[in-house]
Amino acid sequence: MQISYRTKNNICKYMFILPALLILLFSVVYPWIWSFCTSMTNWRLTSASVPEFIGLKNYIDVLKDDKFLLSLRNSIIFMLLSVMAQVVLGLAIALLLNRRLFARRILMIGILLPYMLTPTMVGLVWKMLLHSNWGIVNYYLRTIGLNTIPDWLGDPSFTMLTLTVVATWLHTPWVTLMIFAGLQSISDEYIEAAKVDGASSVQIFWRITLPMLSKLLVIVILFRVVFSFREFDIIYSLFNSGGPGNSAMLLGVYLYQIFSGSWDIGRASAVSFIMLVITIILSIPVVLRKKEG
Repeated sequence: MQISYRTKNNICKYMFILPALLILLFSVVYPWIWSFCTSMTNWRLTSASVPEFIGLKNYIDVLKDDKFLLSLRNSIIFMLLSVMAQVVLGLAIALLLNRRLFARRILMIGILLPYMLTPTMVGLVWKMLLHSNWGIVNYYLRTIGLNTIPDWLGDPSFTMLTLTVVATWLHTPWVTLMIFAGLQSISDEYIEAAKVDGASSVQIFWRITLPMLSKLLVIVILFRVVFSFREFDIIYSLFNSGGPGNSAMLLGVYLYQIFSGSWDIGRASAVSFIMLVITIILSIPVVLRKKEG
């Protein structure tokens, strides 16, 4: 049987994307299915018995666990504070860079330097900066006449502030880069026409710049929200645990403690699948917005 040119062309297209589909299948879809199936069992690495099917018991136990509820609350607070700070600061820096400043490329390299470091290294650096005795932060507080903090990393009341500052310092460069790229795509004709009509810089920002960046900002916020829920490296580099009084207990830390503490694969899989569901729910606004667009 002779195959038509159109059919051959379609087969050729699918053959090109087949490797990517296989990689996606084995690296994403299969782990999801395996994690969900495992979450329905009582599998423990420390037990020699064969894992048994227990249904939704792991999910019920997790949702009743006070530590999980605490980690969920901390994750939401951390997400709101850090993402808000990163977007506002990143937008401000991007607007500044968009003014064609002198040595803008050098400034851009300096701004992007924190993002070139690994989160673990960032946590260790800030651990030294916040040291109660010889840390630079307390030194400068004393220099300008302000009260120093006796223990930045040991006082639960400063834990969320510390995490927010460190995460903002690390991730703001990425937000800045994305928004700056969006600003570069806005045609100068709109800005010049608004100036001719007598619009001020504030009016141009609210009426032209921000509306044109709205879709990009939604995507940037979504990425930062999703990744903030999975924050782990910085926390363990700073505290080596869930922080004083579990004040730094986020979902990623809670998942790690369940797995490393009890080797309970079933319950850890349940937590990871709950985190996946939360991530999917957070992605819904972007999907709906794309359909509207």
